[in-house]
Amino acid sequence: MIGFREFMLLREGKQATKSDQTPLPPMLIFKRLSIRVFPDRRQVAEYWCEQIGKTMVYPNSY
Repeated sequence: MIGFREFMLLREGKQATKSDQTPLPPMLIFKRLSIRVFPDRRQVAEYWCEQIGKTMVYPNSY
């Protein structure tokens, strides 16, 4: 099984080398950037993780 970093490098078409790899932290911390409300009252939240430099968007329900 490959790790997240190797998966992202394979997806982007890059080759992983030992020198440019840094281990992922045991816990990723996501900060909420925004909540968007659509006309049908659905809410979508956008989160940012600084450790891996990625944004995650998922439906938000309260």
